[in-house]
Amino acid sequence: MSTVQTPDVQAPEKQQVPKAASASAPLEALGPTKTAWRLPVLDGLRAMSCVMVYFIHSWMSSGSPDGPTVMTLWGHDFSWTVRIVHTLFTFVDLFMVLCGFCLFWPLCKTPEAIRDWSWTNYVYRRLRRICPPYYAAIAFVILLPQLLVVCTRLLGGEAKFQPNPSMGSIVSHLAFAHTLFPAYWADITGSFWSLGLEMQFYLVFPLVVFLCRRQRLAVIAGMIVASIIFRTMVNILLPDQNDQRLWTISFLGRWMEFAVGMAAAIIAARYYRRGQLLRGWVGTTAVVAAIGAYVLAWNGTIERLPAIVQLLPWQTMLISISCGLLIFAVTSTRTFIRRIFESKPVVKLGLMSYSFYLIHQTCAWFIAEFLRKRLHLENGPQIWLINSTLGLALVMVLAYPFYRVFEKPFISAPKKKAKPAAARPPRVPVSTSTAA
Repeated sequence: MSTVQTPDVQAPEKQQVPKAASASAPLEALGPTKTAWRLPVLDGLRAMSCVMVYFIHSWMSSGSPDGPTVMTLWGHDFSWTVRIVHTLFTFVDLFMVLCGFCLFWPLCKTPEAIRDWSWTNYVYRRLRRICPPYYAAIAFVILLPQLLVVCTRLLGGEAKFQPNPSMGSIVSHLAFAHTLFPAYWADITGSFWSLGLEMQFYLVFPLVVFLCRRQRLAVIAGMIVASIIFRTMVNILLPDQNDQRLWTISFLGRWMEFAVGMAAAIIAARYYRRGQLLRGWVGTTAVVAAIGAYVLAWNGTIERLPAIVQLLPWQTMLISISCGLLIFAVTSTRTFIRRIFESKPVVKLGLMSYSFYLIHQTCAWFIAEFLRKRLHLENGPQIWLINSTLGLALVMVLAYPFYRVFEKPFISAPKKKAKPAAARPPRVPVSTSTAA
């Protein structure tokens, strides 16, 4: 999950900054010196990603229904929807591409921005932004089952306390190192694996910035090539996909996604500095191309390639291209699709997307448990449908107070108070008259 705040680069003093440019208010009317660099459209992309990830986890919580025998609802076969659901994992990859975009976007405003970048301030702001909500979510995931058991017993029902995660699992999660251990990477809740991956991105980002001060495009190309080589070697040395998992969710395994996000930031900044956006048809064409890459990544075309060619990480490469094209379309063009992601309800959900992501999988599971044990529904499309609608709305409601308490206070670093000016002694007037 991308936990990077929507970039907000402050404008110079005494300069009136307009609202962020939208598809209905193109940048041509603003001029290059008055471009708003905050991009609410990125919050919209996060909102879409969160909803799609929730759909797939609600499907898993419903017993991962598959086939016409278990996907029959109201006499109709809905097994075709499973093929679509399997592709929704792509939206976790979109978080990774957004991570690269958002971290590099403020450094693209001026040549001085990357030169004056402070790694100490960066580390402080990253830890302050990420850790409090994440640690609160770990406590939430561990304590919620026990609290539900207590409530059930108080109401006269029967329930057993769940075993807590081991100390090694808790410590590794607190250190964002759980993705390094096969026993811990999905122990507390499965969706936390992306936090471990993003922390690796954050740790190597200062090195990336240092190298980009000399040559940005060459560094980005090197990151992509290094990631492809690494994933290819993993495919050669570890044919079993279960053995590959921890290697593919390391920063080298997904560095191409992060790099594509950086490249999209450079392209978008080029037009923002000019005060211009590309025509809408360019963005719409990019979205169509993004959908095409998305389909190619999942429709089985890769499996029909020669065995030696399949060693390349085609799926991750195609997904990276798809996500990069989508981000380019909504940040650099006036495509009508941009308006969808800039709508107020979507942006508001995107603002609390980190909190939503942190608690959504655990909530989806217990909503499904309630439907199974209290309403006596069987695993299948009924639970999935209820969980993907009413359950989704409930998780949004629960995520809001979590966001207000554990995330919003830490989004921006506290501003330093200006020191009061030292009091000056009263000035004694000097007489210019001469004695008589």
